[in-house]
Amino acid sequence: MKNKKLKEIVRQGYNKASQAYRTEDQNIEAQNKYLLWADMATAKLNDNDKILDLGCGCGLPFDRYLSKKYRITGVDISEEQIRRAKKYIQDATFICCDMSAIDFNESVFDAIVSLYALIHIPIGEQPLLFLKIHKWLKVNGIFLAIVGAVSWTGYEENWLEVSGVKMYWSHGDFDYYKKLYSKNGFTIISETFIPEGKNGHYLVLATKSV
Repeated sequence: MKNKKLKEIVRQGYNKASQAYRTEDQNIEAQNKYLLWADMATAKLNDNDKILDLGCGCGLPFDRYLSKKYRITGVDISEEQIRRAKKYIQDATFICCDMSAIDFNESVFDAIVSLYALIHIPIGEQPLLFLKIHKWLKVNGIFLAIVGAVSWTGYEENWLEVSGVKMYWSHGDFDYYKKLYSKNGFTIISETFIPEGKNGHYLVLATKSV
């Protein structure tokens, strides 16, 4: 029950602050960053390969860019984010669901991405989610994700300076995630620190090795 309440904070936060988080006319620098990450995830993919985006948000700019060449399935807990994604991107499938509750068949996707989303899942649920991601990926499939650099669980009031909007995060430090990748059959290809404020996150490119 506690985790449901925490996820409800995330759901409501993104419902209320969707436009503040991502606008249609996002600045070029921020947009280029996401497109660079998209190219990282798809460097070895073929046209029409299947990509799962966990925590897809409104689909901008990542899924709109990828949907031109690949078959995209996006999952997000926020109804407003999914509503916007369906509006902006017709050539993709978007599902409103808690990413840790959804399930797919084994070896369905050629790549799975999750940008600034895993860190909203209560840390106690993350090991099982990593196990499921491994199941959903094909052998040698790509897993691109942003994970924590330092261990922290907490809240922010008036998130994105939107009055009354609360947001929740939960993540371990990077050593925790390196062990999680290894334990669940992933091989890390690259790790890039992304500074943010006084700390930051890690962008991790990995492959399903077994």
